[in-house]
Amino acid sequence: MKKTLPNHKHQILSNKFLLVFLLIFIGNQIYAQCYSKVEKGAWHTLAIQDDGKLLSWGLNQQGQLGIGNNTDMTTPTQVGTDSDWRFAEGGLSHTVGLKNDNTLWAWGLNAQGQLGDGTNTNTTLPVQVNADTDWQAVGAGNFFTVALKTDGTLWSWGMNDHGQLGDNTTNNRNIPQQVGGDNDWESFSVGLFHVLAIKTDGTLWGWGLNNYGQFGDGTTNNRLLPTQVGRK
Repeated sequence: MKKTLPNHKHQILSNKFLLVFLLIFIGNQIYAQCYSKVEKGAWHTLAIQDDGKLLSWGLNQQGQLGIGNNTDMTTPTQVGTDSDWRFAEGGLSHTVGLKNDNTLWAWGLNAQGQLGDGTNTNTTLPVQVNADTDWQAVGAGNFFTVALKTDGTLWSWGMNDHGQLGDNTTNNRNIPQQVGGDNDWESFSVGLFHVLAIKTDGTLWGWGLNNYGQFGDGTTNNRLLPTQVGRK
């Protein structure tokens, strides 16, 4: 004769299955929220989750969080709905980011053209920097931006009062301007008002504000063009 379990035992088994399901669900949610990258701005933070979503938090007076408003956030808040972000970094009051398709995006303060979209209009949402799909790396300084393309060319835009754009002028730019004519740049790092970069031959170069000798060429003179630091 087939035996049946009492109702209370059925309930216990059901509760156990429910508990196991909840644990699996919660575990999956926790895993989905793991972070793969984090970068800072002056007073805000950017982080990318394993699922490619971009989150931001902190000061947002100029829209640098990219969440569609100017409200400061004390907890991570998703930037839009896209889940294909590869990198993001903040400057003083603006943010730049790269997607997996090598497109470049920017948002926040744009008074000096640091968003590179051809305007000087602030935006609280990401706007694409031209239509190019060959951006490899990007960095944000105080009111200016530098980016590297896959062909080894280096580009800059935004404030240029100390020559930090490396274009031999002190004129601000609101669209990407190539730094010299070289195509052998490998990597770079952006300071507040100066840039240091390495070429594929291992040589080190610097330009921009140099009042404390910050790019190491033995002087305290500002440089409007890339200047080699020492010798290989």
